[in-house]
Amino acid sequence: MILELDMGNTRIKWRLRSDSGKVARGNFLSSSPFSELTAALEVAGLHTDKEPLARALVASVLGDERNRELHTWCEKKFAVTAEFARSGVGAGEVRNGYKAPELLGVDRWLALLAGYALTRQACVIVDCGSALTVDLLNSCGEHLGGYIAPGLKLMRNALQSNTQKIQMADVPSDFSLVPGRDTEACVTAAQSAMVCGLVEQALRQLRSHPEEAPALILTGGDAQWLHSCFPAAQVQVDLVLDGLSLALR
Repeated sequence: MILELDMGNTRIKWRLRSDSGKVARGNFLSSSPFSELTAALEVAGLHTDKEPLARALVASVLGDERNRELHTWCEKKFAVTAEFARSGVGAGEVRNGYKAPELLGVDRWLALLAGYALTRQACVIVDCGSALTVDLLNSCGEHLGGYIAPGLKLMRNALQSNTQKIQMADVPSDFSLVPGRDTEACVTAAQSAMVCGLVEQALRQLRSHPEEAPALILTGGDAQWLHSCFPAAQVQVDLVLDGLSLALR
């Protein structure tokens, strides 16, 4: 079996793949102990005496301490060495567009690899997580750069922390571009307009090249929220995990 881990700022997503093609998945808070993952894997059917874990593939944006904890857990629990993906100059047909390629977030890099493998065309990849990232790929697999903005929860937290009377839920319940008639609705409408405008700007950048007909891929915890504005987009919840097997062949 192969264990794949996407260690994000808020949650750690995991996926377990067997030789027979069976897949189990789940997630837990990034601050939780790895014993929570141990219990989830046992429920999912990982029994080391019958079908041992062969590899543990990892994408992590967490710090060195948390990564060391995972490394130790993998060795003690399964006698395997955690394999951490790293951003590079290129992989397959995809080329990193950063001036210093190693500084591109590994989650973004893996999403680029998986997005291009999925579409084989120019695409905009939007990851709606703790941060909102938007990356552009042309039809040749060349990364043209991207945008980084606060995620939905961070935007709302900033308003609540720095104003006296704006109180609302952590994340908007619905996407709406209609001007609001109460404070919550006004904030939601503004967020929707800003995020929609950012994605539209990225799509325009690619459409400025006549040969490009970009696809739009949404991933991350708030992808479904944005999908209502872009119904033709593909929602790929495991995009980063899909990129792991491409980066760590």
